[in-house]
Parts: sequence; C-alpha cells; structure tokens
Amino acid sequence: MFTLFPLRIGRLAYILRLILWAFIPLFARCASVFIWGSTDNLQETDMMKFAVFLCGVVWTICVLYSVIIPRLRDAGISSWVTLLSLLPIINLAILIYLGVTRGKVSPEVKWVRVRRVI
Repeated sequence: MFTLFPLRIGRLAYILRLILWAFIPLFARCASVFIWGSTDNLQETDMMKFAVFLCGVVWTICVLYSVIIPRLRDAGISSWVTLLSLLPIINLAILIYLGVTRGKVSPEVKWVRVRRVI
C-alpha cells in the first residue's frame, strides 16, 4: 500500500510518477480503441458522460494522494496546498515548484530511520 500511496517521495520519484500518471489516460484510450474499435461508434448517453466524469474524478484523487501530497510532505509544506493544486494555472506553478525544491528531513523522520536501523 505504501508503494502506491507513500508518505513521502523525493524529486526524482515525483517526476517519474507525474510522467506515469500523465500517460495512464493515453493508455486507457488506446486500450478502449483496441477492445471496442473506434470510439466514434459509442453513443454519448448521459450515463456515458457521467462514467467519463467519474473516471476523471477518481484519476485526479489518485494523483493527489499518490504524487502531490507525499511530495508536499517531503518538501515540508502543508497538505492543504493540495486544494490550490485543483486550480488550473496555480496547479502548474505548484507542480514546477515541487519538482525543483529539495525535500526537508523532519526530526520525526530521522528518528524513524534510526529505529529501522536498530
């Protein structure tokens, strides 16, 4: 569980996870075209629109919990900044800032590392 939703991630893991999560919708689109053929054949019903919207919401929540929140913790920033990352232009600034800034090691993390060695 900590692999998908870790408590903290560094800069490299953050960038790699962002790239991975960015390609998931592309892979899903390719898989749907492979399974059902052209997506032009699908009827645009209200249920289909709701399903696509729901998939987008679930995808966004997974990205927030597996990429942005752990990186905010590692950078020593409050997790409430996640709410700002839902705003379009501020989102890009936060993503770039989190990719550039170094992580801060808190005293609790140092103690956990010492306890794991013992």
